[in-house]
Amino acid sequence: FLGMALVVSGTALIMAASFPFGGPTELGLVVLVSLLLFWFGAMAWTRARQKRFVPHREWMIRTLGLCFFVAVQRLVYSSFVLTTEWPDRELFLMSNWISIVLVLVAAECWINLTRRPS
Repeated sequence: FLGMALVVSGTALIMAASFPFGGPTELGLVVLVSLLLFWFGAMAWTRARQKRFVPHREWMIRTLGLCFFVAVQRLVYSSFVLTTEWPDRELFLMSNWISIVLVLVAAECWINLTRRPS
């Protein structure tokens, strides 16, 4: 999973640099998401190597949540297209940021709802 996350984030960086639909803002967003994905994955990997599986689980939930950001972005973007008449570029960028916040908040909520008491 972590290897595939690296491949996907690397591909996203290449595509965002080569075909920036959203301009420099999109490239910055892709760099941020790629760095977060790498960081979350590295934290999960480190915790697993330390045999600390509770924090490993939490970091993997964050990693997986971030991987769902693109799917959530498509839903948010589609709902904006249907309900507003804003330009596509602005809708695209705004839906990206909203989706990142949504998936990260959802991941943290899931972690807190399923965390076992100490």
